[in-house]
Amino acid sequence: MQPLPQPVAIEIGRANERLRDVFAGKIAKANTDSEKLKLGREMLETARSLEGPDSDIYALTIAAKNLALGSGDVDLLLDTIDFRIATFELDAYEEDVESLIKFS
Repeated sequence: MQPLPQPVAIEIGRANERLRDVFAGKIAKANTDSEKLKLGREMLETARSLEGPDSDIYALTIAAKNLALGSGDVDLLLDTIDFRIATFELDAYEEDVESLIKFS
């Protein structure tokens, strides 16, 4: 599969609104590290199974990455980074370094 172009900001903004609508209750309840990890895994799995729009997949991966950082789970973080790099036209080095710096 050919990597997808990174969605433009306006599309990402709309996707974030849809994400908040769908996951609002779960986001509000994700207070502990284990709850954040569970929600992050769910978002990553949703992104993997989604057939579009691309901006929704992108927004889900950003949310999953942020939840991985918030929960301190390196496995979810690396899974999310790998999926993002395989799915979108992103600079792998930048994606890795930026995420790992935030994690440390």
